[in-house]
Amino acid sequence: MDIRKYLCEWKLRDDFIERIETFAIWRDDLKNSNILFVMKNREVYAAEKFSKFCEKSSSLVDSNAKTTLKTEFYEPVKLSPLCGKRIKKFVYGPSEVFICTEEGDVFVHGYYYDWSQGKYTTVAVIPQKVSALQDLRVVDIAIGPLRKRLALCDDGKLYKFELFKQSKCLIDTSAVKAKPLNVLYVAGSEHNRTGWFYISLLDDGKVMKIVNSNGDFGNRRREKYRCEVMNFENAANPGKIVKLIQGYLCAFALDEYGRLFVTGNNANKQLGIDFDDLKCPMPCENFKHNSFITEKVVDIAASCYCSLSALLTESGKVYMWGEGRGGVISEPQLIPFESLHEVFHHYSSPTLVTYKPINVNELPASISKSMKKHDLADSQITQVECSTADAQNSLLDSLKKAFDDPKFCDLFVVVEGKTIPVHKSILAVRCEHFAEVFQNDWSIEKPSVLEIEDGDFKVYKAFLKYVYTDQMDDTLSLDELIELLNLSNKYNVKLLAERCISLIQPNITVENVISLYERVIVMSSVTKMKNILDQLKESCVMFGTENFFAIGVSDEFTKLNKEMAIELVVEVCKRKCK
Repeated sequence: MDIRKYLCEWKLRDDFIERIETFAIWRDDLKNSNILFVMKNREVYAAEKFSKFCEKSSSLVDSNAKTTLKTEFYEPVKLSPLCGKRIKKFVYGPSEVFICTEEGDVFVHGYYYDWSQGKYTTVAVIPQKVSALQDLRVVDIAIGPLRKRLALCDDGKLYKFELFKQSKCLIDTSAVKAKPLNVLYVAGSEHNRTGWFYISLLDDGKVMKIVNSNGDFGNRRREKYRCEVMNFENAANPGKIVKLIQGYLCAFALDEYGRLFVTGNNANKQLGIDFDDLKCPMPCENFKHNSFITEKVVDIAASCYCSLSALLTESGKVYMWGEGRGGVISEPQLIPFESLHEVFHHYSSPTLVTYKPINVNELPASISKSMKKHDLADSQITQVECSTADAQNSLLDSLKKAFDDPKFCDLFVVVEGKTIPVHKSILAVRCEHFAEVFQNDWSIEKPSVLEIEDGDFKVYKAFLKYVYTDQMDDTLSLDELIELLNLSNKYNVKLLAERCISLIQPNITVENVISLYERVIVMSSVTKMKNILDQLKESCVMFGTENFFAIGVSDEFTKLNKEMAIELVVEVCKRKCK
């Protein structure tokens, strides 16, 4: 997996990136992006935010990215207490991250607020063991409101603990008569503190609810918890729950039949159901069935830092919903991605997050000769041979052989003096533009010639290759991708345009955002795909909002004509005022 597109904000040197094995990105309550790196040699680094002149930047920052501007960078700092540890899991809090190791130890890193002398002060925390949990083998952590935290041990025991005190208390889970496997935090209403609770997936496939029974937040000594099994509404023949994950103030559950169930807050439509949390907060007594997805769901993704959710179906389709860049999607929408990581890379707002740590050795997201599906029982990816997929691949293989083959061709496309042999029937079926061109000239007695006067040979060949095979040319540069987008816009090939945009978006920089914005405006002036191009325009505006100063003093900005410069500034100001 190419991880550079996820790390472009940090401008790291290639030799550092090549050493990374796993990394995770999250956002704290100050809306700063934070990142942890686990290297192949088990060294651990954190990216701490700082502002300084680039001449004084770290050796880990790419020297090619230096500028005379005062710019924010993220400098990786080695976390020595974590180096050499076998890290199992990261659990993110509003200001801190808990690191669970294979040995059952728990470390905390970040900062916390200390109340002293009548005011809060921010206290930085270098990685250190959580003293209250030193005698336990912890497998999971959950962080609730008002710094309330639970720790789950490998023997199934649950403890409530305090971060910087030797204080913990055992929670009685005997009422459910099963072993908890994980622990999450859920809230029924964003502003109702009595509507929060913890949940846990049990080893019998049920979900346990852990509630503060007295609702007293002020007197910690009186706090007691009760445990009960949750119900699942609108589920005929309810199946065993095989996966339970946390979202933003909500939770998602998958059963053995691939059905999705949701509970918690829905103010930003993160549940993907027709339910208005603002008018009628969900009581959170039950899980509700998300009936918008009729196909079997094999994986689900959500983040506790943004109201964005996504899922993967058995056939490899990706759906997303909730609040992200570009607005709110109330119901699951099909998007042209093949990976759940791509959803959060492109749409998490206001800053980039990863819904789980990304391992550079993960299997590629693309689906090729066999369909990938998640084995929900053990969370491993297996290859499932599918006769339908085999038939589709056989057809694609045949079309690949036919492309650029002069045998039986009836048309030669000439670009920059170079010839590409093709077939009119395939082009006409796959592209409305060619169908109109060939309507009055369909002679097959001898091959005809179509000369393209203003095209780039490599880009035009990549376009024709996609028409034949549905596959992108992965050797195209960014400029060539933009030209391919222009070509797909000109010929009204919507799926190709969407693929181009998904590849262009992560490569937007201070140096190219102005020219890219200008190209999109020009393309949008005459097109049948304005809605698709608006996605790229919105990405340019969002990037401009986050990098307004650097762009405003760039040479590219001064080259914009007056009307376009005013339009861009107005769009950016609108975002900043929201």
